[in-house]
Amino acid sequence: MVICDGHLFQGFLRPLNALIVPLYRRLACWDQRKDIIAEMKSMFPGLAVQWFNSGSLYIAVGVISKQG
Repeated sequence: MVICDGHLFQGFLRPLNALIVPLYRRLACWDQRKDIIAEMKSMFPGLAVQWFNSGSLYIAVGVISKQG
């Protein structure tokens, strides 16, 4: 499973969140209260997450391994 999602800015870019949150909500029905990464970690123990755009975007990849 692959998820690409947004995340609030941290650190010195935090003031941009006032602009980003309404935009993401309107364009993507985004809800920053949901912790998608934590949910994915519970389903995919080896979850890989790569961050982009100063930590405001990420791609999370989870794989279910087949055991014989």
